Amino acid sequence: MDHSVKPRGQHSILVVDDDALVLRMTQMVLDEMGYQVDVAVSGAEALARIDTQQGAFDLVVLDQRLPDREGISVMREARKRFPDLRFMLVTGYSTDEIVRDMMDAGAVRVLDKPYDIEELTTAVETALLPSP
Repeated sequence: MDHSVKPRGQHSILVVDDDALVLRMTQMVLDEMGYQVDVAVSGAEALARIDTQQGAFDLVVLDQRLPDREGISVMREARKRFPDLRFMLVTGYSTDEIVRDMMDAGAVRVLDKPYDIEELTTAVETALLPSP
């Protein structure tokens, strides 16, 4: 049995967004799916949670625009210490160039805002799939 693949609901997800409504909705949906969810509202708080948890998160759902820094820089910094940590970047300002930059930086998935529950659940499940 491949122990790197966890059944749905046994994954730990950090959601990072400064929009309280988006954060609450995303947390609620992921909780309902059975995931263990933690939240942060800034890049600094996200990095502190990632460090405190010693990279135990299976996925970080990270807004590209945060009050203190760009999400892509949070991802780059966290991946220096935890290179296997998966990131799904969320952006309301998607262009082909931005998406390409995010994927080149290591995002496993990019999700455009606004998104609905179905788009979120599909994106998270896809982002958690084992790498080929």
